[in-house]
Amino acid sequence: MPASLVPAAGTVSFYQGVTYQGLARSVLFIRPSMLPSNKSPAIVLLHGQGGTPEDIANNARAGTLAAQMGYWVILPPAINGQWNINPANASPTADDVGFLKTLIQTATQQYPIDPTRVSMAGMSDGGFMATRVACEQSQLLASVVAVAAEMLSPMAKVCRPSHPVPMIFVMGTADPIVPYNGSSLFIGALQTFNAWASYGACNPKQTSTQKLPVTLNDGTSVTLQHNAACGSHGEVDLYSVVNGGHAWPGGAKMNGTNGIISANLNTTNMIGNFAKLWTNKSTN
Repeated sequence: MPASLVPAAGTVSFYQGVTYQGLARSVLFIRPSMLPSNKSPAIVLLHGQGGTPEDIANNARAGTLAAQMGYWVILPPAINGQWNINPANASPTADDVGFLKTLIQTATQQYPIDPTRVSMAGMSDGGFMATRVACEQSQLLASVVAVAAEMLSPMAKVCRPSHPVPMIFVMGTADPIVPYNGSSLFIGALQTFNAWASYGACNPKQTSTQKLPVTLNDGTSVTLQHNAACGSHGEVDLYSVVNGGHAWPGGAKMNGTNGIISANLNTTNMIGNFAKLWTNKSTN
């Protein structure tokens, strides 16, 4: 039985149908109860394979982004629970890049959302989808965070962002679904970091590495690789969750979890804080 949205104090939630390619999808919106006089930032949050908007909202505690940080959180559903993440698909089941572009344009036209401050995040399949949008429609996004997701090998071969997008990748070193060191399907966490640093013309000699403080002895730790010495707008970060599984660090406990959900990184707060740093210069 599909999960229901867990209400968050200080928020208003509602659904709106967004039609693309003749198909209407019911999109979940979570916004602050009190709206400012100026336009608000937004985060488009994408669920994993087989998931739902309610799943990722509950897991990531998306209401925090709305109630405490002032974001509109926009949570669309994939068709049959699966995003079309692979540009090499000869007969794609859905043009999800086109759908997400339409969704962003619709939301910024109908609601008091600042189109220069629309970011995207996703977990697993949703993280791969967010990365594909950053590759193909970078002009739409102020920043992107991909959790438990690297770059799909076919995507890495064709990714040509029209302008750099500030990027964060969050990967568990013990992820059994998306191997940290890559596979025939994925190019690996470090290779993904280096690829996005190259897209942003970042100086590879300026990459810094630091271990973050361990706040809970749950068997995990977090190492951050960071590069902001980029030729233009942007930065690239890789949070490596040592011993972390296929999970949203700091998220809610979920049935069927694949490995440890680290408590040593609050991914939701990190996404909100990261998005605050950036506006989308291409839409100014």
